[in-house]
Amino acid sequence: MQKVYLLILAMGIVTLIGQLCLKRGVTEVGVIQAGSLRILIQSIIKLLSNPLILTGLSFSVVGAFIWLMILSRVGLSFVFPISGGIFYILLFLASWLVLKEEITLLRWMGVIVILIGIIMITKK
Repeated sequence: MQKVYLLILAMGIVTLIGQLCLKRGVTEVGVIQAGSLRILIQSIIKLLSNPLILTGLSFSVVGAFIWLMILSRVGLSFVFPISGGIFYILLFLASWLVLKEEITLLRWMGVIVILIGIIMITKK
């Protein structure tokens, strides 16, 4: 079971890096427009021309592969809440530390509740 927890952590970190790259890339690209098929195609080309978007997508694919490794070992009802909670906490901290997003007291309290929930799920 310890290997599963390490895989969950690895998946969370890899997916987090992907999300941070995607956010920074889309910030560089700007608002994505999709008013018509031509504009949508232009937006897709612009996105796929951005190195941060491509890096983020690559990390997301690796994260998805690790997720499949996890699912092949344990039940979805067990692992999904744990991985979702861990990913949310990692993303929360990275948004605060890396992206410099403002975090309210209520959100900090929510993270504590999530941590308590993860601990409860992992206990038998």
